[in-house]
Amino acid sequence: MIKRILLVVWLLLCGLVPLIVQWGAHDADEAFLLLMIVLTAPSGFLLTGFLSILFMLLHKTLGLEVPESRILDAVYWVLFVMVGYVQWFIVLPWFSKKIKRA
Repeated sequence: MIKRILLVVWLLLCGLVPLIVQWGAHDADEAFLLLMIVLTAPSGFLLTGFLSILFMLLHKTLGLEVPESRILDAVYWVLFVMVGYVQWFIVLPWFSKKIKRA
């Protein structure tokens, strides 16, 4: 029961991030990234690092620039939510059960 309540609260917070950011943050991209990292830490840091390295490699090897767009923001949001969900609601409970058994 508590796990479901936490899941709903966490998903609501994640769902509010794009809305909060769009309500006038002049640095919307940075605010979005910071809030999603906070909600998905520490895996959000890893995801951010992975995406940064990926985009740098695309630029250096193929000369591709990843343009900023609302679609890309939505993809980022989905990736952060997926990584955070796996971390908080799959890996952490599994790890907690392992520790309790030991």
